[in-house]
Amino acid sequence: MGAWLTKRNANRAAWVVLAAMVAAPLAFGAALLVGRARATHTGGATTTATAEAETPQPPSRAAFTTMLGGEIARAEGGAFVLRATSGREERVLLRAGATVQVVTTARGPQALQVGDPIVLPATAARRETQPLVNEILVATPPEPVDEERCSQVGTVTAISGAVVAYDSRCGAQRVSLSPGVRVVRLAPATVAALETGKRVSVTAERLADGTLAATLVQILEGR
Repeated sequence: MGAWLTKRNANRAAWVVLAAMVAAPLAFGAALLVGRARATHTGGATTTATAEAETPQPPSRAAFTTMLGGEIARAEGGAFVLRATSGREERVLLRAGATVQVVTTARGPQALQVGDPIVLPATAARRETQPLVNEILVATPPEPVDEERCSQVGTVTAISGAVVAYDSRCGAQRVSLSPGVRVVRLAPATVAALETGKRVSVTAERLADGTLAATLVQILEGR
């Protein structure tokens, strides 16, 4: 294989970072995918895309993982220059197999579509009455899902105003959405999407020589 970051580790990294980006109620969505990544999984579609590294570096015990955010000041194929809010610029290389994703945030029920795979906050499973949901993650649900959490993942079947019907792992469900519900959509992307001016969140290893080698780059869109 030769690639440092397997698809399994890419999924785990992506969802760990996403958990830190979205509000606490959606952290369950990230936790599920972390569990999925740790399980033995050799087939099926994934929601990640891999990038070719410019110059793959050998593993280094001296490397440590860091998270950075900012704007792409300049794209350079298999690398880019990241400009932090402080104005500091650093060149970031993409490791072989690095994951590139687009994270789009929108507000309101209209941001959902029939057929969307969704992950709901834990309150959707705990309440006996139809819950009011303030945040939803749109991403391919993981396998397997614990029985007590089966109502938290599913596929949207109908949208009527602020009420969403969906097929969960334990049958048909309905939830009410708040008027300003936050919809976080995760989609795969390629290196070509890393354009100058894009806001990004980067998970990278800083090697002993100071080089930043990215394992995950998330392009942040919306509010």
